[in-house]
Amino acid sequence: MAAPPCAAGSSAFCRASLADSVPDTERLIISKLADGATCGWMGEFVKSREQLEAVATLYVPERHHALTFEYGGLDPCTFALVHAGVACWALGYPDTAVNHCRAAVALANKSTIRLASRTLC
Repeated sequence: MAAPPCAAGSSAFCRASLADSVPDTERLIISKLADGATCGWMGEFVKSREQLEAVATLYVPERHHALTFEYGGLDPCTFALVHAGVACWALGYPDTAVNHCRAAVALANKSTIRLASRTLC
């Protein structure tokens, strides 16, 4: 299978496209998480929101929480929800932003790692 062509400046979405072609949700979650956070820092809030909300959709706590230990103690869904909240706030959707952040805090509180909820507040 050939890799999808990547235009200049779209390497984040090329990684996501490559990850989409592999039936490995762990890689897909990490790829979309990295891409969403990067887009957010670049001010591309629509793309950021899309990628980060996709993480929350793909995330199954029983299966993916172990990624927390592989990536420095950050639960990928908690991280995605917080950054999706920032993107929504920047796009003018404060209610959605607050809902994402509340969901992130709730998830962090359920986590076996309590440090995540301290980082959010």
